[in-house]
Amino acid sequence: MIIPGEEDVIKIPPNINTWQLGKLLDEDPMHLLTIIHEQTNEIITDEFQILSQEAIDLVCLELEQEIEFVEASDKSHFKKRPPVVTIMGHVDHGKTTLLDAFRSSKDSLAEQEFGLITQTIGAFSIKTELGHNITFIDTPGHEAFQNLRARGAKVTDMVILVISAVESVQRQTIEVIEMVNSLHIPLIVAINKIDREEADVEAVMFDLESQGVVAEDLGGNVVCVPISAKEKVNINLLEEKILKLADKKISLMEDHSMAAQCITIESNVDEKSG
Repeated sequence: MIIPGEEDVIKIPPNINTWQLGKLLDEDPMHLLTIIHEQTNEIITDEFQILSQEAIDLVCLELEQEIEFVEASDKSHFKKRPPVVTIMGHVDHGKTTLLDAFRSSKDSLAEQEFGLITQTIGAFSIKTELGHNITFIDTPGHEAFQNLRARGAKVTDMVILVISAVESVQRQTIEVIEMVNSLHIPLIVAINKIDREEADVEAVMFDLESQGVVAEDLGGNVVCVPISAKEKVNINLLEEKILKLADKKISLMEDHSMAAQCITIESNVDEKSG
């Protein structure tokens, strides 16, 4: 998209990713990613992640390409979108049961899973009991599904880390913490299964502190909500914390007059279909 009369200036629309920038600049997106990694401190995981203006500026400066950022002129097209929340955590700590609690579903997703363990990644747009729209991504917790969890983390606005108040921090819990830190994703911890007699919320918080995740109750800045997904205890409180964090750290206003973007988080090939 060249500005008429200014053939050497590239017009850059809002919310552009590396793949789209490569098309505009006639450059390989992988080459642009290399420049970003070398010239900035931003963590860009793939060519479909939205770029900041600072990153685009540095790329175009390196390529000696003059650009102009074009902002949407008609703000009436901007609407608030639902936050995208990925539920992660160790196997059998209650991730899918928590999703069931938000869905208020009579048909349990958890009971439909083989061995009551999530085998695939799934996305659900939900209108909660409080009337809020939230998009949830449910990820498997078993160690064999690490790549699925990584895909879920790359497309999310925030992560809910579900931890059992009985078993506390486990192997996949630590993996999620490392992933969240590396991708700089906003985090909420849901300490689940507080309905169990042996539940120890305080012990979980201290275990998290040893992993660098310090709860607000211990003087840190990580929101930790004690819940029982099974008994639906504090689910509304967790929902309020999600929306509060989204408003604080995430820009949810989107221009609905622009072309939509689609990201595939899971697919399969049927050889019989050609």
